[in-house]
Amino acid sequence: MRVYDGEQLDVLEKIVAGLERIASRFGPTRLNVPPLIPESVLDHTGYPKLFPHLVGGVATPSDRAEHGLMLTSAACHHVYPRIADSMVDESVFHTVDGYCFRNEGEVEPGRLRSFRMYEIVMVGGEEECRSWRDSLLWESQEFLGGFGIDTGSQVASDPFFGRPGRLLTNEQTDKKLKWELLAEVHPGYSQAVASFNHHEVHFGSAFGIRRPNGEYAHSACAAFGLDRLLLAHTRRS
Repeated sequence: MRVYDGEQLDVLEKIVAGLERIASRFGPTRLNVPPLIPESVLDHTGYPKLFPHLVGGVATPSDRAEHGLMLTSAACHHVYPRIADSMVDESVFHTVDGYCFRNEGEVEPGRLRSFRMYEIVMVGGEEECRSWRDSLLWESQEFLGGFGIDTGSQVASDPFFGRPGRLLTNEQTDKKLKWELLAEVHPGYSQAVASFNHHEVHFGSAFGIRRPNGEYAHSACAAFGLDRLLLAHTRRS
C-alpha cells in the first residue's frame, strides 16, 4: 500500500489519460469500480478456487453468503455481471479503473497487497479477442516507451494454486493466453507492469454471455498496474 503526493499523482493522471486515449477509439463504457465485490460474483469468476492464497474477505454482521463482501482481486471482475445473460453481437468494450487486493506474501519492490489497476476489457468473438489482445500489446509497449518506460514482452502464466493449478499453468503457457510487459522498477529488478490476456470462454460461460450462434463469448483484457508503472517511470526519470 502506497500513499502518493501531488507530483506522483500528476504522473499517474498522465499515464491514465494516455491509456484512455488508446481505449477511446473502441467506444468503451467507462467504469470506476469500488475495492469491494459481492462474494457471489467473485465465486462466479472462479477466482477463489483458482487463487485461494490471494483472496481477501471483509467481515460483516451477516454470515449469509449472498451478503458477503470480498476485496476486488481484478478490476475486470466488475464488468461481467453487467452484461451477464446477454447476447453479444458486436464486440463490447469497457475500461475499468479501481483498487484491487491480493494477499501477496513476498516482500519485493512493486509487489503490493493493495494496488490500483486500469483495464481495457473486450467481450466478443474468439479471433477478434485474440487479434485485439495482440495488437494492443504492441501499441501499449510503444505508448509506454514514449512515456519513458522501456519494456520487454514475454509469455507468462498466472499463479494458479496447487497441483491442478500446474496443469492450468501449462495450458495457459502452451496456448500463449497471457503476455506481460516487464520494466525495471528497482535497480537491476524488473517486474510485470502490464498483462494482456485472452480468457477464452471462461467468463462468457460463467456469466451466460453468448454470441448470436449460441456459443459462449470470448473475452480479453489489457491490465495495467499503475503503481508499478509509476515506479518504472520514476526509475527512468
